[in-house]
Amino acid sequence: MADLPTDAEILSKMESLLKTSDLDVMTTTQFIAALSDEFDGADLSSRKKLIVDAIKEFIDDMMGPSRPKKQVILSMRWEKAAAAVQEGRHKEALRLYHSLLADSPQSDTAMINEAIEGVIDEIYGPKG
Repeated sequence: MADLPTDAEILSKMESLLKTSDLDVMTTTQFIAALSDEFDGADLSSRKKLIVDAIKEFIDDMMGPSRPKKQVILSMRWEKAAAAVQEGRHKEALRLYHSLLADSPQSDTAMINEAIEGVIDEIYGPKG
């Protein structure tokens, strides 16, 4: 097992991990396990309160004074899908875009379908 990281090291790793994690489906336990992996398997159970408080603060910061939690989660998922496209992880991007179709308001459907078509074009080439 690795040495226990400092609070500052944990918070720094959390910042980058939170930006790439789908908090809509990831549990706190799963997040802590993923964070532990970032520190070579260090046991972070004694830092759970720090981690949970930081997650809540991150979500509160993203939500702002009036932004609904679901909107924040959907926005994070959209950003994660866009990153997956840029990194060539097309299957993951399509999965994320399809989950956005299921969870987003009807008014966003055309924009999401356009993003899906863009990924398909990247995989198979533009429609002829």
